[in-house]
Amino acid sequence: LVTVDLTTLGRSEPKLELIAANTRAIAVAWRSREAYSVRRGEEGSTLVAIHLDTKAVREVMKLPALAARGNQFAINCDESLLVGIAPDPEGKVIPRVPPKGGAGGTLEAQWAAGTPKMIYTVNTKTGEFRVIHRENDWTNHLQCSPTDPQQILFCHEGPWHFNDRTWTVRADGGPARLLHE
Repeated sequence: LVTVDLTTLGRSEPKLELIAANTRAIAVAWRSREAYSVRRGEEGSTLVAIHLDTKAVREVMKLPALAARGNQFAINCDESLLVGIAPDPEGKVIPRVPPKGGAGGTLEAQWAAGTPKMIYTVNTKTGEFRVIHRENDWTNHLQCSPTDPQQILFCHEGPWHFNDRTWTVRADGGPARLLHE
């Protein structure tokens, strides 16, 4: 994890500063200046916050095993929640048969797999972990609203003619809502 001083961009060569070695930031909170990362170890995975100026590391929580396997993350606009997508350990695979006339290929196969997924939140201060949505779709492209800290946007991947693409869900409760009907 490195930072770059953009104030010198165009006037001098960019200067990189190493913040943490062997680390991949999954989200960066610009107000608090903390980069979130998952540290994997023999005893499981830990979500940590690394301050970009002081390099102080704060443990947020020990992640449930399957949540640590996810690779889709976003931080909400007030930096109170980290949102993630991961395999759902409580879900059951529900395979689908693609309609006739499909294009085949990996998109269709992944869509048809019906793998259980969950969208979850982690409170960045307390470490509280909450599953807010479960489904058997190929869930992707997680985003948080720039103005509403509870609004989350995600999509269903796969052949466009087989699925409803863009959805929202609220971190404070309620079912997922299709945007285009």
